[in-house]
Amino acid sequence: MIYKFDTIDVTAYGVLPLRGDGGVAVSGLFDFPKRKGEIERNWGDGVEPYLDGKDLEYDGRTIGLKFVMADAVNMERFREAAVACRRLGTELGNFDVVMADEVGVERVDDKLLKLDLKFREPHVEFEELTLVGSGGGRIRVDDFNLARDFGVTVTAVKGDLKVPKRIEVSTTAPYLNTAFRENPVLSLECVMRAGNLKEVGARMRQFHALWRLPGGRVLRLADGRERGVFVKDGFGVSIVSDGVVKFTLNVIEYDRNLSEDQ
Repeated sequence: MIYKFDTIDVTAYGVLPLRGDGGVAVSGLFDFPKRKGEIERNWGDGVEPYLDGKDLEYDGRTIGLKFVMADAVNMERFREAAVACRRLGTELGNFDVVMADEVGVERVDDKLLKLDLKFREPHVEFEELTLVGSGGGRIRVDDFNLARDFGVTVTAVKGDLKVPKRIEVSTTAPYLNTAFRENPVLSLECVMRAGNLKEVGARMRQFHALWRLPGGRVLRLADGRERGVFVKDGFGVSIVSDGVVKFTLNVIEYDRNLSEDQ
């Protein structure tokens, strides 16, 4: 895969991509960022998420790159280019970035270096959702069949029977009410498959667009149960191979009646 700092191929700076997970040198391109700002309100007897469009603000994400440098004499020139880079170019898309973190350097011998870079993408651009849900399927979100519409197989659902901790209330006397609980978290272990990583990127951008929509989503589990859910903390995506990625989708279940009534 080709990588560019602004418009210049990184090989011009004496480095080559160092293959990592999934046979690529890059990570983080498919991650869904976490929310920021005012996300929810604790009313004491329930937690109301803020899901209006005006409330949906998102943090940035980290894009990692690993390189190998055959001759350390090139390090200063490479460092200058990495620090100055504002647009990271890849075959999977272009990303507006800044070099905020330090560059990890591992000296293999007198000349050979391994480099670990972490760019920050401060603002993630979301696509408009253009995909139309096909319905049906064992697990779906709203009217989207995860398997057929996004190529997503849910290999496990965790936390659906877990009892969350109670909502704490500030009081000078011992607080004995245990009826009011925090919103449960459901974890869906997911694998997304497509013909190649470019196709994965297209599917993942539409998947992001779905979770970026205002309002909560309706998650229908394989046993027919339905839950109102939303994503708060984002999710990281690991590349398994060309055309296969995996991720854990943590969704927050909420009381749709509480959200509508407050």
